[in-house]
Amino acid sequence: MIYQPYYLEKFEIYDIFYKNKNLCIICPGGEISKNNVKPCINIFFENNRIPCIWKGKVHIYELNCEYNEYITLTIEDEIIDNIKVSLYPVLKDELILTTMVKNEDNYIVQWINYNLMIGFTKIIIYDNKDSSDTRYHSIETTSNLEKILKKYIENDEVILINWKYPKWLYNCISGQFTQQNHCLYAFREAKYMAFNDIDEYINLTNYPDMSLNVNKVLDKVINNTAGVRIWGKYFQSNGMNVEKYEFLKVTDYYVSRMWNPNNMALKDELLFRDCNSPKCIVVPERTYNVGTHGFMGQGKYKGYDMKTLDLLYFNHYFFLNKKMKGRDGFECITKDDSLVKFYDILTKLNI
Repeated sequence: MIYQPYYLEKFEIYDIFYKNKNLCIICPGGEISKNNVKPCINIFFENNRIPCIWKGKVHIYELNCEYNEYITLTIEDEIIDNIKVSLYPVLKDELILTTMVKNEDNYIVQWINYNLMIGFTKIIIYDNKDSSDTRYHSIETTSNLEKILKKYIENDEVILINWKYPKWLYNCISGQFTQQNHCLYAFREAKYMAFNDIDEYINLTNYPDMSLNVNKVLDKVINNTAGVRIWGKYFQSNGMNVEKYEFLKVTDYYVSRMWNPNNMALKDELLFRDCNSPKCIVVPERTYNVGTHGFMGQGKYKGYDMKTLDLLYFNHYFFLNKKMKGRDGFECITKDDSLVKFYDILTKLNI
């Protein structure tokens, strides 16, 4: 399916939807300027104030009520009629992988095929092609995901959501933070939800007994927690032919290491920090909110960090389809060929 969120530009509301007997409203938060946090807005439905249940880089409002296709809201004393409430499918117990993309048609199919192969059951793509900006610019300047992903959409493997909002707003990554929390709440009944970019390939090869099944691996890894943060290895893939899975043959990589000129003994220690781009895999109903590199568990549930590359991690083929060379000035001098075999597997499947 292809979905269009309900947008109220005046109040920077990015969607109004109904899920699990709750009316949900989501909009960007964050700092407007230093020490000036964006305030929550006053929203009423049938004389009931809709509370802001989370205030931060994203504002999330939620009210328990009955579903109506069209509603009237009072926002900051202004009455707004005929608001169409978005309704998203119930994806109970599905394994979801979600991302936001802009002009990345050239290699999105490869990423989808790989992740379906390892066991994800639903890929939710937020199409950001009509946004005004992005952090990294793709080689491509146009996009037609509806056409490229037609087969996957018809097979109920991909959900496409038009997400035209800017990635950067104020002092936070508004479009991406809001996209991630929109997915978390709109598909809250899913079993697991992973948040990865198109150039990041989750690597399960350290679990040979799990037969490369992401469901079995996550059952073992996450267990009775809210979720896990995992880190990646950086593979230099610029110039590779991404259309034919050639980047999977790249084996040279680097990882972020401690660099302290006053203590050279630390130089080989791995860094496992937010600035080294960990990614999250969560149980949605146990998770309060998510961010690009972190999340917060709900109630008794806590998340944890998998600070090792010997178990679950991801191959980061930076920057597929981007106008960039290298990253951080590190050399790719270590080898990992664990995903090379998928070149032949995916190529032989002719997908």
